[in-house]
Amino acid sequence: MQAWRLTARGNARALVRARHRITLANIDTVLAGVRNWIWSGVMVVQWPGYLLDRYVAPKSSALAKCLAPEVSELPDYFGSFFFNNIFTEQVSDRTLSLTNVFLRRFANAVEDYRNGRKEMLACVAALQYSNDMVRGYMRALSYFEACVVNTNLALKAHDTVGKLWNPKEPRTFNPGDGSSAQRLNAVYNALKHFDDNQAKGLGSRLIKSTIRERQRGRQRPGNFAPAYRSGLRCA
Repeated sequence: MQAWRLTARGNARALVRARHRITLANIDTVLAGVRNWIWSGVMVVQWPGYLLDRYVAPKSSALAKCLAPEVSELPDYFGSFFFNNIFTEQVSDRTLSLTNVFLRRFANAVEDYRNGRKEMLACVAALQYSNDMVRGYMRALSYFEACVVNTNLALKAHDTVGKLWNPKEPRTFNPGDGSSAQRLNAVYNALKHFDDNQAKGLGSRLIKSTIRERQRGRQRPGNFAPAYRSGLRCA
């Protein structure tokens, strides 16, 4: 019995020492990854890639290029709409407010997209794994989320106005058709029902589904362009 107790104590001490070594090894790994650089006279911290993947976004450390295509700044469509209705032909009252919603949301969507792309370009141009890279990523994400919301609401107003003009006018997308507008609506719904999706664990599934579609080549950077072209035609 005495021998067993001595053996047990020895094993316990060995386990504590092993855990202590593992903890120190993890700390050493983190400290080794946090490299200080003097860049333009300012101290810049570079974090280990796995910390960004864990605390910022999965695979964010691999971000090296902005794939968002450039979108030109919009002309003043609302100004044209305003003056045309004053001096030429007035839009019917039943579509006036919806047309205003479309023009406002569409203009905001393009501005948000342009700002998001600008921040993403700054993100990939920043020192890799630095705080500037993380800040640029976060700002770009916020702009792109706002772009998704404004674009989807612009499309809904677009479809409703089309139906009021012509009841047989087809919708921009049909449920499950896999079009860019339908996928945009799916992302919008995920943002809209964020709390419910997190409670049900749907957020990670949506992300994985989007990644699989991208890998199969069905989702490309330019796929949002048809939605913008539809908006331009309506305006």
